[in-house]
Amino acid sequence: MRVRMTLVVLGILLAIGTPAGADTYVWEMDASEDQVNNSGVGDGSTDSAATGHVVMDYDTSTGILNFTVDWQNLETLMTKLHVHGPAGPGQSVMPHLFNVFTDEPDVIAAGVDRTTDSYPVSVPLADIVAGTGSQFDPATVLRHMYRELGYMNYHTQTWPMGEIRANLVLVVSSVASTKNHEPCMSTLNKQFAKVGKAIGKHILRCMKDGGDIEACVATQSDQVTSLKFKTGTRFVSKCGGFDNDGALRWPPFGATDDTTVNAVADDKEVQLVRDIYGNDLNTAIAPATSSCQVAVTQRVQACQDTKVKWFNKCKKAGMKGKEAPAGADLPFDDATDIESCMGHDPKSKISKACVTRVDDTIGGSKCAGSDLSAAFPGCGTGDPGVLGDCLDRLVECRVCLALNTIDNLARDCDDFDDGLANASCVP
Repeated sequence: MRVRMTLVVLGILLAIGTPAGADTYVWEMDASEDQVNNSGVGDGSTDSAATGHVVMDYDTSTGILNFTVDWQNLETLMTKLHVHGPAGPGQSVMPHLFNVFTDEPDVIAAGVDRTTDSYPVSVPLADIVAGTGSQFDPATVLRHMYRELGYMNYHTQTWPMGEIRANLVLVVSSVASTKNHEPCMSTLNKQFAKVGKAIGKHILRCMKDGGDIEACVATQSDQVTSLKFKTGTRFVSKCGGFDNDGALRWPPFGATDDTTVNAVADDKEVQLVRDIYGNDLNTAIAPATSSCQVAVTQRVQACQDTKVKWFNKCKKAGMKGKEAPAGADLPFDDATDIESCMGHDPKSKISKACVTRVDDTIGGSKCAGSDLSAAFPGCGTGDPGVLGDCLDRLVECRVCLALNTIDNLARDCDDFDDGLANASCVP
């Protein structure tokens, strides 16, 4: 009879057995047919009555991955047992994060009952990854597992693509230090700011040059290409692998990866311009108002860059335990602490960039005589003050959504942009 270790007991054991300074991760999940989506039949599931259970834990002080996998009442004999990824619950992918049983001979050699049994493993993570021939290094495997981007797949004779599966569920994440993760976090946030600023400048040049603005915006400048490449190389150097204590350099919260950072920086800039002018920039950027539109867009981009800059400063100081907004812990130890940095403006730099300078430009000589309502259709108002508020709200929305994505946060952006639950800012 299989004995399932409860999370309470497991948590107590880990608390007792984990050395000071170590990071601990625990996953626990049930396997079932309804998690399968690529059986090749009907809706992709298998309608199998089989079940299973998986408990895994990893301790950075030892580098050992411990897990127990069990299965009951498989329809036919097990042929393979793999952890696939990176993939979310609704995805199926070919790459393996690691293998329990690579192929049928492995299953047979293990001496397990191939329809109902339990199999315990304790092995260095590096060894099981290397033995799998995985395309990922151990740190990357652990990072995908932490983000729950993987699933245990039970392959059988009847169902070669997988009869049941268990999507990874992280139930315990005990991280000893957050200060050591700050360099990775700061690198990603700094690159996000740089890439976004460069893309904004490229869009502004497209607006100034006229012609086919849409085609121009769809291209990428050499500077943007270079900065995106640097995001990738810096991610590897600052966030890849393990530190000297065996802990992941990649943080357990407040970060994603280089691909996400580059993609979101791009999307943020383009979508902000479309928020202001609509989906046809060639029509919206008119010769009669283009000087006003370019001047205001430049100020709006500077406002956005300032918001990102001061968020980054706040986050870096909080991670180092130096300074934090009211109500946040020092050093920051979860996503909620980081979220407190959104809109934090201790030196009124954001207010100056987003209110004073934007309003001055709207009321300045370049916009004198312009039909503001027609020039900025996304706001649709001829009132300079209302227009300034609208533009700031659009920036707040885009910055909030972007930071939520790149830092894996959950700030309510609909409330953040204007203090109202009015669907003014939705993903």
